[in-house]
Amino acid sequence: LLGALSLRDIGTYFPNNKINLNRKSLDFLQYAINKMIKKNYKIENIDIMIVSEEPKINPYYDKIVKSLRKLLSLNKDQITVKATTNENSGLIGEGKLIACWSNVSLSEY
Repeated sequence: LLGALSLRDIGTYFPNNKINLNRKSLDFLQYAINKMIKKNYKIENIDIMIVSEEPKINPYYDKIVKSLRKLLSLNKDQITVKATTNENSGLIGEGKLIACWSNVSLSEY
């Protein structure tokens, strides 16, 4: 959301320090939503790509979409979640990391 608003990354607003250690990700999301609302924007759609060997994402697909719908007040057709593996390559392929990319389309209201 911050990138779609042409704002800096989340670390600018929540530096890696003791105050933010173990902070809930919902705090970060709410911060970004508040910035979006103040700029008079709304989410049109979100496209998410998750790269993971384990866990497999498909069993969690409905739960992920439901959670995002609730958190962001979106319809199911505004959220796309896709998943792939890294074909056993690198740290992701070894199951040590999970990567995620997202694109957010906003419109003014």
